[in-house]
Amino acid sequence: MPRNFSPAPEDRRCLKVEATERVDEVWDNQFWLVPGSFSANSKFEFTADVRADKAATVSTQIHNDPSNYVHYEALGNIPFTTEWKTIKLSGTLSKAGKSIAFNMSDLADANNYYFDNVSLKINGVEKIKNGDLEGTDVSSFKVKTNRGGVETPVICEHLSYVYVPSTIPLTQQERHDTLVYAMDKWISGMMKACGGKVKAWDLVNEAISGGGNDGEGNDGEGNYPLQHSEGYNPNGTWDVGGDAFYWQDYMGDLEYVRQAARLARKYGPEDIKLFINDYNLESDWDDNKKVKSLINWIKKWEADGVTKIDGIGTQMHISCHESETILNNIKKHITNMFQLMANSGKLVRVSEFDMGYVRGNDRWGSSAKTADLTEDEHKRMADFYEWIVKEYLRIIPADQQWGICHWCPTDAPSNSGWRGGEPVGIWDINYYRKHAYAGFVRGFGGVVTGIDDVKVDESSAKKGIFDLSGRRIADGTDISTLPAGFYIMNGKKVVKK
Repeated sequence: MPRNFSPAPEDRRCLKVEATERVDEVWDNQFWLVPGSFSANSKFEFTADVRADKAATVSTQIHNDPSNYVHYEALGNIPFTTEWKTIKLSGTLSKAGKSIAFNMSDLADANNYYFDNVSLKINGVEKIKNGDLEGTDVSSFKVKTNRGGVETPVICEHLSYVYVPSTIPLTQQERHDTLVYAMDKWISGMMKACGGKVKAWDLVNEAISGGGNDGEGNDGEGNYPLQHSEGYNPNGTWDVGGDAFYWQDYMGDLEYVRQAARLARKYGPEDIKLFINDYNLESDWDDNKKVKSLINWIKKWEADGVTKIDGIGTQMHISCHESETILNNIKKHITNMFQLMANSGKLVRVSEFDMGYVRGNDRWGSSAKTADLTEDEHKRMADFYEWIVKEYLRIIPADQQWGICHWCPTDAPSNSGWRGGEPVGIWDINYYRKHAYAGFVRGFGGVVTGIDDVKVDESSAKKGIFDLSGRRIADGTDISTLPAGFYIMNGKKVVKK
């Protein structure tokens, strides 16, 4: 908040307990609720609005008459903040007694504590009189200040409360320098711990928003802006909560990437490659606007003549669609994405590749579960994998190819937080190779190792055991010593589990 900010005073009727600086014990200053006699193991429900001038935690005790100690534990600890908040506690009173003491000197500093809308129910019966403090009865409350005697508190009327910050907010330059210090500490520590082994790094991940327009794009359409927290962007963003932290909120859209790149070059190995990684770059619904935006943002970051981004990572969490119309449109935009990335001159990496399967004609339909997929649908996914890998190799120049990383080794378990129960792996849940595995291999120009389209010479097959690429790996017919997998024996496929 600005340095000269002062909220409007608050008008409230409540109890104010003035605790002096602690001299000896946490019970130097105390406040009591006096509900009358209660027995051991009685059930309690306590609620109150509380606040303090300084944040503090207050412990509670069981007493007989106020200042006549019985037991150290009553309602538990009560947290006070500098803003009013409602406390709700419930439990069992371990000992019999007549009052509940609040130890107001747990915090050693002098402090003012405020109570309003106080309720204490014992075994379901309200025991506090005038808990909202709108009347004059204060018989349910007692106080002791500065190790003195037990007294009757006074209700404060028209309490004027103005919050004064405990620290002066930082200037924009101070925030910038503090964050650069934190970024420096983390990047230098990470690079040192890795001992020069970090050769490629996603310097910035998921920076681009999925909507809006910053009006500065040189693609003729305008770019998507960067992601920002809701506190920074009053309109919010579609996928981020208001409590998210973004470097760019405080350092600026250009500065935070430039600083991160500078520090990565400073502390990383000389040949380190820095990538910008993001999702939905293959988006067909907005004609690849996100990858266009990302490329233009890279141009902005590099416009200082110092910052250098080496590559772009495209996550590609995609789906294969039953609808030929939908699938062909998706393919068109995958091709366009690869062409745009190739034209950028940057290294190109598929960083988080996986695939689900959607039936029907709904572009946004739910993905099918692995258990329901037919073999033909598995083969269709394999063909799509093959096409994507070949398209990457066809479009991306060899000196810009930085590889393809698959996100899920196996299909997702049903309880997985990521595409639960879906056929996202190139192995199944038991690590048996799927048709998708064969699609990958075909895409890279390898020998088909899937379980389809395998041709085995009958005369050779009878003389031993073969893998799915036709290589003989054992004589005879005993597969007991072989690892789990699919094999060809006597011209037929067999499985070793």
